[in-house]
Amino acid sequence: MKDTATATTGNRNHTNVRSNTNTTNTTNAESSEANITNRAANAATNTPLETAAITMLNNYFRLFDASRTDERAMQDLLSLFTPDAEIVLNGSSRNGFEGFMKAFYEYNKDIKHMWDAWVLQPDGSYQTNWAVCGQAADGTVYAKAGIDIARVNEEGQIVYLENVQADENAFSKYKNER
Repeated sequence: MKDTATATTGNRNHTNVRSNTNTTNTTNAESSEANITNRAANAATNTPLETAAITMLNNYFRLFDASRTDERAMQDLLSLFTPDAEIVLNGSSRNGFEGFMKAFYEYNKDIKHMWDAWVLQPDGSYQTNWAVCGQAADGTVYAKAGIDIARVNEEGQIVYLENVQADENAFSKYKNER
């Protein structure tokens, strides 16, 4: 007999199948249930400004995925950032998000993000774990995971976004793009 547990992660649904013969899936389901409880407790204590920032950061991922084929989504995505926002990719810093997006879609055909809840950090930044799958311009597919760290200004725009991946060379082709 199998039963399922569904966890909401970054407003995305993931289903873990619980099996009497597989303790790994049971652990995943229990972990997902604990994460839901923790996120609900954190959401209940967020201020209205924190809630607005978290909503905007969730929209960042949604718009990023849609921006490849939807010009309105691209414009909405770019509006989430200040024009001089600092973008840090595996330690390499640049200013401005638009140039990164142009270079990104030059090298990629498609992308899909999944993410955990954004969590306010003691230093005022927000952090989330993410995973992504995509298809490069040459047709190869890939999957990556990491964390994003974001800082938001008083107007609710991203002024700093750091992407940290397990593969330190993941964004090497974007380092010289402006």
